[in-house]
Amino acid sequence: MTIGPEQALQKAVVEALGADAAFTGLVADGAVFDRLINKAVFPYVVLAEMTTLDWSTATDEGTEHVFSLEVWSSAPGKREVQSISAAIRAALHDRPLTLDAGTLVNLRCERTRTERLAKQRLHRAAMRFRAVIEAD
Repeated sequence: MTIGPEQALQKAVVEALGADAAFTGLVADGAVFDRLINKAVFPYVVLAEMTTLDWSTATDEGTEHVFSLEVWSSAPGKREVQSISAAIRAALHDRPLTLDAGTLVNLRCERTRTERLAKQRLHRAAMRFRAVIEAD
């Protein structure tokens, strides 16, 4: 089965986070999901939305991907989501990830927004990344 650049990027992100000791020291094993999980053990990370755009030139094919990672925590205060999001940024920002489809040209963390969800007694850090991938 052929995979597209979106799937290759998602797989590489999960692998990079799983291999990063600073990140794995802050979350439980398998704490990165591609959807919200009911009754998941906090803290955890969700691979949220991804937008893919054509980034081809006259001579080369490529795609641009803007995607979000969400860090969820039930700890009081923002400290836990801030620590985890800092570890994620360190593991991914400007890192040369190897993809199963295409070549990663650029991966940057564009912003991180933290918030308190008072009714649920949770904190969330929403991180926005931008990646450019050249086709093989």
